[in-house]
Amino acid sequence: MASSLNLPEHKAFQKQMNEAYFRQEKPILDDYQKEEYENQIHYSMEYHLPIKF
Repeated sequence: MASSLNLPEHKAFQKQMNEAYFRQEKPILDDYQKEEYENQIHYSMEYHLPIKF
């Protein structure tokens, strides 16, 4: 008979590992990239086009 033992410490550790695994760092954009995104947003708003982020 297999039993599983989950102590509160184990649960807290698993939660930390899951949060760290799925965390995504914010990208660092230079001025050119920011301008390109702004142009794309402006164009899509002007012509009522959908845009995905």
